[in-house]
Amino acid sequence: MDQEQRDWLKARRQLLRTVKDQVRRRLGSDPADLHAYTVEGRGLLRRKYRVSSKSEILAEIDSADVVYGGDFHAHGPAQRTHLKILRHLAVERPVILALECFEARAQKWIDAYLSGRFDLSTLKARTKWDESWGFPWEQYRPLVELAKKKNWKIEAIGVPKEGTVGRGGLARQDRETAGRLRHLVLTRPAALIYVIIGELHLSRLPAVFRKEMGRVRRLREVAIHINAEAVYFELASKGLEHSVDVVRYSSQPKRDPVVRFGVISSPPWVPWQSYLLHLDHTVDLNWEESDEDDEDSADYDPTDHIRRLVEWIAQDLGLSVKTVHSCHRLSQRSCLPSWRGL
Repeated sequence: MDQEQRDWLKARRQLLRTVKDQVRRRLGSDPADLHAYTVEGRGLLRRKYRVSSKSEILAEIDSADVVYGGDFHAHGPAQRTHLKILRHLAVERPVILALECFEARAQKWIDAYLSGRFDLSTLKARTKWDESWGFPWEQYRPLVELAKKKNWKIEAIGVPKEGTVGRGGLARQDRETAGRLRHLVLTRPAALIYVIIGELHLSRLPAVFRKEMGRVRRLREVAIHINAEAVYFELASKGLEHSVDVVRYSSQPKRDPVVRFGVISSPPWVPWQSYLLHLDHTVDLNWEESDEDDEDSADYDPTDHIRRLVEWIAQDLGLSVKTVHSCHRLSQRSCLPSWRGL
């Protein structure tokens, strides 16, 4: 690896750290259990791996009982990864799509939608999507539509927010989710259960689920991780980040019997940028709702994010750019950036 490539990697690692820092400034430091899950997840994905393919993922799913699909909620390509896999399933058995994005108490509304009693917009309203989940509906809608088209069951496995906050919140969520999955396995033993849940849960949930099942039944499990940072940067150091999009992690049958794959759908800083945009959008909306009489209240403005990206791109290209910190109309001459070095 030459110096130019090392500088390239260093700049992108710095970009990832910068975006994560911006997220933490908005949310505060990670709670202890979130930090523990993050560290454990990183360790899990630092094992050896080899180049794989989507066809190998599909072949493993064909004989699996449960699939754990990692999700980065604010990042559309994460949901689209699972959508693509689900569209290509060739299993001749029932499929249950177990979704964290719907709280369990919304199950009656999901069943009503799948039976044709009302449309998607009504489902979104009845399940109180924006209040209970809050991430972009349009990113999850195709999964719901596909399930209805394929005549699959959707199982709501989400835990209300009040049950996940505070000390041990993630562990409580894993236990509740494992209990619901156990019920599905026992009541629909022939079905393939495809779980879509936050990426962090893929480190502990399978073990919690196996403990919940006990000796009732031995299951074959597959996990699909999304955008592992260590894998991306290792591939990038070899110039393979654009040619390899699926890896298979080495098996550890005794310690971790789950068959684990990693899918690279985007560089690791992009999901965090999506999350940052989501957070700032939510903050802007809350400000507007709390100040409805403000005549200057406007729609979400991503100017700051665009400015940061322009500055980073300019730095990466070795350009000098003078940015504008306040702009209300593109017709203003002051809104036009001044470029030097072109």
